[in-house]
Amino acid sequence: MKANAETQKIFGFPEKYMPHLSLLYGNFPQEIKEEIMAEVGDIGMSFVVKEIGLFSTEGEVKDWYRIKNFSLR
Repeated sequence: MKANAETQKIFGFPEKYMPHLSLLYGNFPQEIKEEIMAEVGDIGMSFVVKEIGLFSTEGEVKDWYRIKNFSLR
């Protein structure tokens, strides 16, 4: 959350942005999304982030690309 706050200040991202980890991509009806979320629930997972990747996400997913990786200390 601290990294998110700093990023918002630096790049002027809207405050409504919430950092997240996407586990599923695709065009799914809302009903299917809700079923998946209910089945998965809170996965209770934790992990240490050692690196953050900056990606260009313009256009279709197939056109996304990594701009740079940043190591965290």
